[in-house]
Amino acid sequence: MHLNAFEYFGGFTDTILYHNMKQVVIDRKIIASESRFNEKFMDFAEYYGIIVRLCFPYRPQTKGKIENTIKLLRYNFFAGRTFADLNDMNVQCHEWMNRVNAQIHGTTHEIPFERMKHEHLNSPSSVPAYLIRKNEARKVSRECFVSYKGNRYSAPWKYAGRECRVVEESSYIHIVIDSETVADHEMLPGTGRTSR
Repeated sequence: MHLNAFEYFGGFTDTILYHNMKQVVIDRKIIASESRFNEKFMDFAEYYGIIVRLCFPYRPQTKGKIENTIKLLRYNFFAGRTFADLNDMNVQCHEWMNRVNAQIHGTTHEIPFERMKHEHLNSPSSVPAYLIRKNEARKVSRECFVSYKGNRYSAPWKYAGRECRVVEESSYIHIVIDSETVADHEMLPGTGRTSR
């Protein structure tokens, strides 16, 4: 079983508060708008129209909201459990979340599932699901090939020696230079193979 957070809660808010972690912000400045954000994360947030707010450094009132959630998982869900695989962990976590969110919360004194009914959430079905694509930096060799997952994929000769991005999407890879796709290849199975 795999549900993302938006599906689990039945939607998402216009603004989300995030901890100052590298998955969200690469270089945190005192004035949040001057910070350098993780490009992949911001692409995701902009896709859904989410306003990203960052915890103010050294301010426990906001950081505690985030950190207490992690402690809850670490000490109440993970403690003493074993998992056969990732799917088993997801199933157990989903069951645990359903139990926890059906109980009265210590701070709000409300049942989270009941409180969520009164939130005005944006429906996740109002926007097509965000397409997660692997995107890795590579260099086009002098022989005009890009190495990816043990195989080689050709690129046009004029890009030899250039930096590029390899974007994996479904069963294809796209070689991208300066925001332009310069080559598309069907992904090869195994290793040691070449696609021209």
